[in-house]
Amino acid sequence: MGTSRGRDCERVRYAPTGRLIAFVCAFCAPSFATAAVSAAELHLGIPIACRPEDDCSIQNYVDLKPGPGVRDFGCGVLTYDGHRGTDFQVRDLARTKAGVPVVAAAPGVVRSVRDGMPDTGKKGYDAGGETDRALGNAVAVDHGSGWTTFYGHLRDGSLKVRPGDRVAKGQVLGEVGLSGNTEFPHLHFEVRKQGAVVDPFTGAGPGSICGETSGSLWETAARAQLRYTPTGAVCTGWSASPPDRSAVLEDCERPPAVSLSSPAIVGWIEIFGLQKGDEIRVRLSGPEGSALAEAAGVVENDSARQFRYVGRKRPADGWTKGMYRARYTVTRSVKGERQAVIDLTREVDMR
Repeated sequence: MGTSRGRDCERVRYAPTGRLIAFVCAFCAPSFATAAVSAAELHLGIPIACRPEDDCSIQNYVDLKPGPGVRDFGCGVLTYDGHRGTDFQVRDLARTKAGVPVVAAAPGVVRSVRDGMPDTGKKGYDAGGETDRALGNAVAVDHGSGWTTFYGHLRDGSLKVRPGDRVAKGQVLGEVGLSGNTEFPHLHFEVRKQGAVVDPFTGAGPGSICGETSGSLWETAARAQLRYTPTGAVCTGWSASPPDRSAVLEDCERPPAVSLSSPAIVGWIEIFGLQKGDEIRVRLSGPEGSALAEAAGVVENDSARQFRYVGRKRPADGWTKGMYRARYTVTRSVKGERQAVIDLTREVDMR
């Protein structure tokens, strides 16, 4: 999303259905701020009504490194080149369809909105000749003193506000969706001061030093919840055949689809925040710890998300009753030593 560069250039029209569609040049290319700003000017609450420990977590942060290469505020790589906001991902489409509210991070006045773009994601994305549609359905809120927050990729038809509406902190603006140029359901949350991008975790913009959070714009309660997690599991599960990733991410909390009659047993995992050189290992074991299958591989390039699985066909004499386990590990070289950044075990009881 971009900035209106200090001028009011909203163009709002109504579709024949009566649904509001706004084409707003507030969603254009931004300028960038390198100097820290006063955290006392703006106190932000979490812009999504979904706790990180439940179904939502941060997938990408603001890219603080100018030019080629990436660096997030925690000095990691959980971002992509030129990314201007914070992406709060929803675990799967099933949770998204149930409704995940997006809320105003601070009180203000709605400056502009866009609704009416379908939740088809990247595959169905159509810029329609406009360069500002990548963030899909969106809301911009003016907080005064040059501060603006932006909320992108909202669910088609979910917007609850119109330009000129006054909103309170925590007031629902819409719901998380899959509109615009995106590969997974999430809220793109962006902060700007006088049109310049500001990372809410540092209070500074691209070009600033990572690891310095004294200027954080998050209120105390929000900071406690938004702990930095550079690498983690989106979800894990079991299936009776090689899983289809798109089906898994439709509903990754589905019950284990395995039994003593299953033709195979497969353990899978979706991982975020992988770095070049990480080793991923997935190991299956049966009752009494018997080894069933194992797969390992080295990550060739920094990767926002990857899907891995390993499985074993049913033996001729059938499966043994009991507890089956999948262990997922990711190790990383830190100062010359391999350290585990993910070490998870999942179990399923086959009876």
